[in-house]
Amino acid sequence: MNLLKTILKLLGISKSYKSQHKYFILTDERSGGTVFTNLFETTGLKVIHDPQTKTKSRLPEFDGNTKSPEILDYCYSKYDVVKCCLISFSSDQYKTLIDYCVNHDIKIIILYRDNFYRSLSKVIAAKLNHYNRWDKLSEEMKNFTYEIKENELFETYTQNYIKYNSIVEYINNINTSVYYINFASFYDKNMGHKLFTYLGLNIMNSDQFKKFMNYDYGTKNKYNNILNIDYLLSQKEDLSKTHSVETIKNKIKWHS
Repeated sequence: MNLLKTILKLLGISKSYKSQHKYFILTDERSGGTVFTNLFETTGLKVIHDPQTKTKSRLPEFDGNTKSPEILDYCYSKYDVVKCCLISFSSDQYKTLIDYCVNHDIKIIILYRDNFYRSLSKVIAAKLNHYNRWDKLSEEMKNFTYEIKENELFETYTQNYIKYNSIVEYINNINTSVYYINFASFYDKNMGHKLFTYLGLNIMNSDQFKKFMNYDYGTKNKYNNILNIDYLLSQKEDLSKTHSVETIKNKIKWHS
C-alpha cells in the first residue's frame, strides 16, 4: 500500500481529488479567517487551519516539508478546505502553493479586509496583548484606555501589504480563477448563502451557520477604549491614498 501511495504521489495522482469541493483559503491576520473557514464545516466539509504551525499536533503523521506543496498534498488527502495566513509563507513559497492548487483543480479563495481596519485591529490586539473577542477580555482589559499613534498604524499597515499585492499580481498573470471576498461586505450583506449556492455547497448545520455569520468580535467596544479613535478614523482616506503599494515600497525594504 505504501508503495502504491508513493507511485501515485510521484505521478501527481491522489484519490482526494475525486471530490470537486477542494478549497485553499488565503487570508491575513485580523481578517476573520478562522470564522470564515469554519463556515465551510457547516456544509459537511472537513477543514484545517494553518497546518504549517503546530504541525506535529495537527498533522502527527506528516513528516515532509512544511514550507512546500508537500504539506498541501498531505492535507488534501484528509481535508477539503485548507486555510493559510499570509505571514506563514514567503511570496515565492506562496506561488508554489498556488501552482499546486491550479494543477490540482483546487479552488482558491482570498479573504481580505480593508487594510486600515485590519491594521487598527492588529494594533488594538497588540496593545491589549490579547487576540480574542471582547467577551473574552478581563474587566481590567475592558476598562483599559489608550491612544494609538499614527506611526504605529502605518507600520502595521505596511506589513504584508506588498506580499499580498505580489501574490495577487502573480495570480492575475497566470490567468486562473480566484474568488476574492471582502470581509466587511461578506458579513454586512449576509452573503454566506449566496457564496455556498454559487459553489454548489449545501448548508447542513443551519444553527452553526447562523452563529458564524453573526459572529460578534466586539469591535465597537474595543474602539470605545481608544482615546483618539475619532481622529484615526478621520485619517482613513488619507492613509489609503498616500500609503499605496508604490509609496510603501519606497519607505520600507521588503523581504519575502
